[in-house]
Amino acid sequence: MRGPAGWPVLSVCRFLPGWLKDPLYFSVARNRYRLFGRYDRCMIPRPEVRARFAAGGFGA
Repeated sequence: MRGPAGWPVLSVCRFLPGWLKDPLYFSVARNRYRLFGRYDRCMIPRPEVRARFAAGGFGA
């Protein structure tokens, strides 16, 4: 599975102690809508997206 170019850099963070990662996590969580935006509605997946999920998942 391939992700954005920044993922290899972020994977190094798993070796950092929690006391160092937690403040960064909380600041991203506190500002998540400003950083990533907000949707007015929940996404209803198209059939091709829905096919990627397991049948009988949440809400089934």
